[in-house]
Amino acid sequence: MRAAGMTLVEMLVCLVLAMLLALAAIGLLMSSRAGFSAQDAGVRLDESGLYALAVIERAVRQAGYENWSAQGAALVDELASSPSIIGLDDALQQDASPALESVSSPGVNGSDVLALRFFGSGDSSGDGDGTMVNCAGAAVPEPARDDLDAGRGWSIFHVARDSSGEPELRCKYRARNGQSWDGEAIVPGVEGMQVLYGIDANGDGLPDRYARADVLYKMDQATAAAANGGASIWKDVVAVRVALLVRGTGFASEAAGDKVLDFFGARYSSLNASVDRGVRFDERALPASQRKRLRRLFSLAIPLKHRAGKKSAAAQPT
Repeated sequence: MRAAGMTLVEMLVCLVLAMLLALAAIGLLMSSRAGFSAQDAGVRLDESGLYALAVIERAVRQAGYENWSAQGAALVDELASSPSIIGLDDALQQDASPALESVSSPGVNGSDVLALRFFGSGDSSGDGDGTMVNCAGAAVPEPARDDLDAGRGWSIFHVARDSSGEPELRCKYRARNGQSWDGEAIVPGVEGMQVLYGIDANGDGLPDRYARADVLYKMDQATAAAANGGASIWKDVVAVRVALLVRGTGFASEAAGDKVLDFFGARYSSLNASVDRGVRFDERALPASQRKRLRRLFSLAIPLKHRAGKKSAAAQPT
C-alpha cells in the first residue's frame, strides 16, 4: 500500500501561494486603513472650518445689538456711538492689550482682524443672563448707564501662532472685570482669514459694494464728519464676507505644492492681490514639508441684524 503525501516542490508552491494571498490581504487592509484615515482627516477638517464660521457668524449677527427701552428708544445716539463692526487688514493682534491697540503688521499669511461690538444683556452688576455672549461663549451683561458705549461687549477674531508655531484662529475679549483683556484659541490649523465689508450707500439696508478694511479707512479720512467722531463709513456696513483657510492634520494625495487658493475667487485676487496681501494663498511659496498638507477654503456672507442707534420707520414709537 502506497502512502500519499506532498512533494517538496508542491509544498514550496503552496507556501508561495499562501504568502501571495497574505500579502494581498495586508495590502487591502493597509489601503482600507489609509482610506479611512484620509476620510477621517477630511471630516475633521470640515468640522473645524464649519465650526469656525459658525462662531464668527453668531458674533457678527449680534454685532450692534442694544436692548431698547420699553418706549422704543435706543440706548445711545447713533452719532455718539462707536461703530459696531471694524476691522484691520494684514494685522497681528495682541491678546493682552485693550481693544485694537498694540497691533502689528504683517499678519499670519496676510490675515485680517475682525472686531465686533454689542450690548450685553442682564444686570450690569452681575454676569449677564447668557442671552448675549462674546466669542469665547461667556455671557456679557448690560453696561452701566454711565458707560453705555464704552461698556459694550467685544468679540475680536484674529489669526496667530501657538507656542509650537502652528497657526490658529483666536478670540479676544474683555474679561469680566471690565478692565483686563484675554484671548483663547477657537480652532487650530487656521492658516488665514480674509474679510470684506458690505457697504450700504443708499440706505436700503443692502450692501452696494464690498471692500477691504483699508478702503473704508481711506473713505473715513476723506469725510470730515467721521474725523470728528460722527458718521463713520463703518456704520454703513450691513454685511461681511469671511473666508478661512484651514489646514488639517492629514496630507493630500494629489501632487504637492502646486495649488493656488483664492479666498474670494480668482477674479478678485487678480485685481487685488497686489494690495490685499493674503487673498491668494500659493502653496509653491511654502517649505517643501508644508506643501502636502490637506487644506480647504471656507467662506460665508453674513448680514448684520442690528445697527446700533438705527431703527426702521416701522419700529418708531407712535
